Amino acid sequence: MKFSFYIWIFYLIILPFYVMPSGTPQMADILGVLLIAIHIKEIVISATKNDFFRYLIYFTFYTLFVGVFWFAYLGDPELIQSPINYLYCFFFMSSIFSYFKDPQFIKLTIYGVLISIALQIALWPFIPYQGARVQLFFNNPNQLALWALCLLIFSSALSLIHNKKSVIFPVIYVLSSFAIFLSASRSALVGCFVFWIVFFFKSKRNFISITLIFILLIMIVVTTEAINFEDSPLINYAINRLSGENISSDSSLGGRGYDRILNFPQYLVLGAGEGGVEYRFDSPIELHNTFLTMLFSYGLLGFFFFLKSFYEIARGATKYILILLLILSMHLNAHMSFRVPLLWMTLASLFYAKEYLNSDKTA
Repeated sequence: MKFSFYIWIFYLIILPFYVMPSGTPQMADILGVLLIAIHIKEIVISATKNDFFRYLIYFTFYTLFVGVFWFAYLGDPELIQSPINYLYCFFFMSSIFSYFKDPQFIKLTIYGVLISIALQIALWPFIPYQGARVQLFFNNPNQLALWALCLLIFSSALSLIHNKKSVIFPVIYVLSSFAIFLSASRSALVGCFVFWIVFFFKSKRNFISITLIFILLIMIVVTTEAINFEDSPLINYAINRLSGENISSDSSLGGRGYDRILNFPQYLVLGAGEGGVEYRFDSPIELHNTFLTMLFSYGLLGFFFFLKSFYEIARGATKYILILLLILSMHLNAHMSFRVPLLWMTLASLFYAKEYLNSDKTA
């Protein structure tokens, strides 16, 4: 087994352990940089290997251009942080992508994902009370929600590539869904609900196996008294979030930064870059929407490159892959989450799964 496989598996396991503030490199990123250094050749080859990668590299370099332009004009280094992060995410994704065709890599990745999510859930009862929304070892609940949702979709894509029945996948799905429930993220909860509806309708066997796993999980939780079902603020809060009874004040257009596009339309040409929102736009928050952030921050051209990468996943994809992409997009529509390497890997896994299934049809 290649040494880089060990690095990748260890990366997956320590990824959820945040020790630094949000927006700064975490422990796992040390391994991410190491993987990039080992795979420089693969990164160069992947840059123009297909349209998905081609438009992502166009997007990445355009964000660098916009970031450097505004940094030179305003002198604020914050304006180049996100573009540098996108470059890191692209390099990281490219360093791993070539291994998707290796069955051993897929198998080890499945086990790595299982260990990662199982470890987090196993440690949860020992974490001091974090309030109605749990964050585990992340800095906030939304980070937990994105991580769990990515694992849910990533493992689903791997199941298509692996093309073998395994009880591991349902276990990962259940544990990831439980982590999403703990986070009480509305967009992630809705996406998770859609996932299970589609999953149950795929096969009666799925329904039976997942039902048994759910029952087992509930028995474990009840036995250990990890949740008091009679008076659980976590359950009540999650229900209220879904029903809309606990909508926070940031749900308005201004509260989520959406009005910035209407107030400063001149930035839609070149792009405003990311950063300096307080002194540039008199706002303490960034846009809480990945798609609108890309439009406002990198203009029409950057937004076009960004959307084209999503289109390359959707073009010729099966209905199941399209639904997985839609679930992920629903979450991105409520949060700015494109700075996370695992998200890029999840998109790459969906693209590879599509190509893999299409190659099987033509074989």
